[in-house]
Amino acid sequence: MSVKRLFARIALVSLVSRPSVGAFVAPGIPRFTYRAPLQINHQVRRMAASSTADIKHVGKEEMRKILDEYEENGREASGCVVIDVRTEDEVYSTGKLSPSVHTLPVQVIMQANVFQMDPDDFEDYCGFAKPTVDETIVFSCAAGVRSVYACQFAAKAGYSNLVNYAGGSHEWFGN
Repeated sequence: MSVKRLFARIALVSLVSRPSVGAFVAPGIPRFTYRAPLQINHQVRRMAASSTADIKHVGKEEMRKILDEYEENGREASGCVVIDVRTEDEVYSTGKLSPSVHTLPVQVIMQANVFQMDPDDFEDYCGFAKPTVDETIVFSCAAGVRSVYACQFAAKAGYSNLVNYAGGSHEWFGN
């Protein structure tokens, strides 16, 4: 693992697992400040709300089909990447929707503007390959709210194949 990737992972873990820490700065990594889940400022809400992307909203059964295909065929064959935008603590408390689902908190998406990064920086920062504009990005969160914001931020970066799992982990795990 490269030093740059190690710092990126430390930054991501620091952001989502230590809310008492105000900020984490490492060489070559953008500075960002922790924000608790659902504390999205009004400017971000207005910017996300102005997105014109068509977002497909799916329920539990359709999400199950997406994840089954994703697990069985992999990212390339399925043509999609599944991203859970909950914090690491939230994912830890319930578990992942599926083993191949990537965790990328919506706070990181918004503050680091990850979908505007070049592919190498995105992979170093997020720990997985940046989705291409041809791939379908499926977002999930706890209840389908933060995942809509993530869809809208991805749309601002030029992505058009966007799916929101509206039920989120609450529906998936029956919380």
